[in-house]
Amino acid sequence: MPGHRHTQIAYHEWLVSILTPHCGWLDLGCGHQVFPPWVEADAKGMIASCRIAVGIDLDFPSLRKNTYLRDRAMGNLEHLPFSSASFDVVTCNWVVEHLQAPASVLAEVKRVLRPAAAFCFTRPIVMHRAPSGGPYSERLKAPLIWILEQRPRRMFSGLTIE
Repeated sequence: MPGHRHTQIAYHEWLVSILTPHCGWLDLGCGHQVFPPWVEADAKGMIASCRIAVGIDLDFPSLRKNTYLRDRAMGNLEHLPFSSASFDVVTCNWVVEHLQAPASVLAEVKRVLRPAAAFCFTRPIVMHRAPSGGPYSERLKAPLIWILEQRPRRMFSGLTIE
């Protein structure tokens, strides 16, 4: 589609424009990478430019694989283990569609953000629906996640990690 940009490219460009050397950044549901491989060219440089860059996820194996973020925490997004007004930027990249209690997570985001801070979330756009009525068959979801990303689908309290 002419003029259309993938959400991950727009997300990357937004982060480049907002991250500063004095910035504290929290990435919710950080998983094993900050961007898909086709966008991550300068991910390490962006992260290095921040005062602090923290990722939080409930999937310990994914956190261990995440070599981009210097600081990583294993935790539930409904109960963030950070002080109030700790971050200038909070992101949630392709995670909100998995939240069991989005209002609780948003309340935590509001709590950890400093005044005049920025929150950005992205989610995949489903262009069509499968005959089952869902975006894709649940039977195919776990095998596809394993094949495409070499990680299992896991269900955690408050968050489905896929």
